[in-house]
Amino acid sequence: MVRLRASSKIQIFKTLGMLIMKNQNLSAKLQKFHSDEAGLEALQVVMILAVAAVALIVVKTQWDVIRKWFVDVMGQGVGAGNWQTK
Repeated sequence: MVRLRASSKIQIFKTLGMLIMKNQNLSAKLQKFHSDEAGLEALQVVMILAVAAVALIVVKTQWDVIRKWFVDVMGQGVGAGNWQTK
């Protein structure tokens, strides 16, 4: 068993007290942020734009695969000889 001096014990308790106090402050700030809905609409708009940007990037990078799939599907629906592409 390790024995600590009294000054070390006091320092440990002071440090623990500071950590607990900081944790309570952080908890209060998180609760306030969670209950505040002032920026909710702006956040939703940003999230919608992010999803649209990801979809646009996928279409832009995979356009050849998407076009080939579309031509194959439309060719099957219309008839193999009736669908013309460039």
